[in-house]
Amino acid sequence: MPFFPLPAYCNWIALHALPSFDDTRMRFVEPGPPLQDIWIMHMAGQTKEGEFSLRTPSGNTVRRSLRFPE
Repeated sequence: MPFFPLPAYCNWIALHALPSFDDTRMRFVEPGPPLQDIWIMHMAGQTKEGEFSLRTPSGNTVRRSLRFPE
């Protein structure tokens, strides 16, 4: 069976590394260049609840949940 590995942003595991948050476009992105949009956020362990300090591409920090707003 052929195997096609997908990049991490296709299933970002937040427990392993918190994402960055692009506050201009209001999207979660990879924490390092090229700041690719995260397509699927896989929350496990303590990342399921609460708020986290996330870096922005401009160097600031925002505090927010990893969940979609209601």
